[in-house]
Amino acid sequence: KEIDIKESLTTTLELLSGEIKNRIQIHTQFDPLPKVLCFASQINQVFMNILSNAVQAVQGQGQIWITAIPLKAGNDQVGKIQISIQDSGIGMDPQTLEKIFEPFFTTKSVGQGTGLGLSISYGIIQNHGGEIHARSQKNVGTEFTVILPVKPLQEKNTRS
Repeated sequence: KEIDIKESLTTTLELLSGEIKNRIQIHTQFDPLPKVLCFASQINQVFMNILSNAVQAVQGQGQIWITAIPLKAGNDQVGKIQISIQDSGIGMDPQTLEKIFEPFFTTKSVGQGTGLGLSISYGIIQNHGGEIHARSQKNVGTEFTVILPVKPLQEKNTRS
């Protein structure tokens, strides 16, 4: 199904509005984007995982920046869009950052998280032919970048 990434991100923010209200300032920049052919519920799950982690990482007052841009036509970036979600939260040290996509790895207290959100998100993005990356600095914040093809990779014709 083709989805509007801007609409998907906006809906996710609305679902988190109770946790965001009066505490976190949201900044968005959505360039005109093509629709993306994908499994909408799975991509929405990725955005929910990343954004809810960002909201939880911001302790007290803070900010979250969300951008979605088409990637300029280059050698391998034709027909892709880039979504960036950055927070002013507590950030992670390099040792933690190394493990965030591993199943059952969590920085949350017992009973607060399963450690599966980012692992599942990684798998979803890989299955869509995309990429997911994170960079973080302790006490500064974290940025997740998701790159999705506008259309999934076509299987190559193997007939001779």
